[in-house]
Amino acid sequence: MTQSGGVGAMRTVSYEEAAAQQEKEAQVNEVLSCNLLLKNLIKTNLRLLKINDITAILLF
Repeated sequence: MTQSGGVGAMRTVSYEEAAAQQEKEAQVNEVLSCNLLLKNLIKTNLRLLKINDITAILLF
């Protein structure tokens, strides 16, 4: 009984470590995806500004 209790405790600790690691990775991925979205938004805004400048030049 002691051995199976020890194995169960090891599995519990292993599960808790895996869950903690998964949570950390999810937070990192969330930050990266947020940074990527901001980067893409800035790039899009710059493209729109260039198009706006070109349109303004063509209209005058």
